[in-house]
Order: sequence, then C-alpha cells, then structure tokens
Amino acid sequence: MADFYAARSGTIPPLPWSNFAPPLSLATGQIGSGTVSFMSSINAMEQAGVMRTLAEPSLTAISGKSAKFFVGGEYRLPSGQTVTEEKDAVTGQTKPVLTREVKDVEYGVELNFKPVVLGPGRIALDIETNVSEPTFEGSVVSGSFAGIPGQTYMSIRKREASTSVELPSGGSIVIGGLVQDNVRQAISGVPGLAKIPIFGTLFRSRDFLRNETELVIIATPYLVRPVARNQISRPDDNFNPSADLPGFFLGEVNRIYGNRGAQPVGQYHGNVGFIYK
Repeated sequence: MADFYAARSGTIPPLPWSNFAPPLSLATGQIGSGTVSFMSSINAMEQAGVMRTLAEPSLTAISGKSAKFFVGGEYRLPSGQTVTEEKDAVTGQTKPVLTREVKDVEYGVELNFKPVVLGPGRIALDIETNVSEPTFEGSVVSGSFAGIPGQTYMSIRKREASTSVELPSGGSIVIGGLVQDNVRQAISGVPGLAKIPIFGTLFRSRDFLRNETELVIIATPYLVRPVARNQISRPDDNFNPSADLPGFFLGEVNRIYGNRGAQPVGQYHGNVGFIYK
C-alpha cells in the first residue's frame, strides 16, 4: 500500500519523473520512463547506500473502512511528578516522597488510510502517515531537591503528512518534502594540552557534522476483486501421498507434483522443421 523511504545525505541521481501528473495531483497510473522504472531507481539508490527502506506494508481494507499499519514500539515518558511528606515510624522525622507519573508514547512508522471506491477503477484515498523517534534533543532535566534525583524528559521527533486524493487502480501518489537537517559540532583534542591558551589550538580539532535526510512516502492503491470459489486452490491440491515403503526407507513425502497425465506423451509424426515461403 505504501512505501517509506529515507534518503541520506550524499549525491542522489536524478529520477525519471516525466510520467508524473501535474504537481497539484501527484497521481500517475504508471511510474516509469523508458526502460528504467521508478522502482528500479529506488532499488539502485538503496544498494548505493543513499537511501534505505523504513517499511513496505501491504494492507487490505473494505471500501469506506479505515485501516492502520504500525511498526515500532512504545517509550515510557514521565508526564508529571508529585512530592508528598511522610513521617518515619521509627525515627519520627518527616521525609519527602516523590511519585512520578508516566505515559506510553508510540514511536515508529505509522500509516492510516481510508479508501472509497467511486466507480470501476477509481479510488478516493484519505491517507495519514507519520514517522517518529525518541531523541535527547530538546530534552529537559528536572532539578533535584531534598535528596531526590532529577528526571530526564525526552522528546519525540515526528514527521507526518496527510492528504486526500483520487487515484485510478494501480496509480501512485508520492509524498515528499519531509526534510530533516541535523548539524552537530564535535571537538576533540589531547587531554591537558588542548586547554593551553593560544598553543592549545595545535592540539585540538573541531569538526562540523551535518546529516540531511528526506522522508518520501509512496502509496499505491489497487482495486481487488474476490476470487471465484471454484478457482480457490487448496493446500492438498495435486498432492499424491507416497506409499509406505518409499516413505519409510527413502523419505519420500509424495509421489509426484502436479496432475499425472492420462496417456504418455507420444513421438512427433510427419515432417518436422521450418517452412519458408
């Protein structure tokens, strides 16, 4: 139903977008240009290391009903704390007691969609996606007091998008532009010598690290029709169990695969070859 791709920093080759519809619709029935398809470019960039697939779910839903896909986990974040005073039964002294409240926050890749079949081959799709992860950036550490240690409050980094489109069966919509830019500074040096004024610059180095990623979501709905009852295959179709002796001594499970022909295949009769006119 939808593919989640994260492009890493680096040189990304141009993609064949010539068959895409105008930017207002971002819908296309066939993604590809010439002999190189769009998915081939995605696979090539993934093998080159500039892109990785976060999730590739495949879901089935009834027209007008919602479906959800989620892969990730839960992280317990503190939501609050209260301090009460209790009297020790032995010493008779009053001491503070800290009670922390926590809540479960989901992180990972989530996809919510609701398809509505408008007609033969036409699908209206409401889609919501988000990718989140816990991070220490923007975290807050509560102060310690009265002998009670502090608590680190982590934050959740989230990228989400939602839209409503009308697509043909097998058409695709691409959601992009969810760019994340991380810039970090790392300082390393020789212990002791790096802190010497003026001359310490000769014993330390400063590096700037930049990591830029873009989240791309590709959703492709298909109109699925039920299979006739007489065309449904059973697991034991064309299964011919082996006899007792070959099963015990030779380890054979079945005799043949497929249906056995009623008559053996005969030889060709007559003149066989090529005819030129």
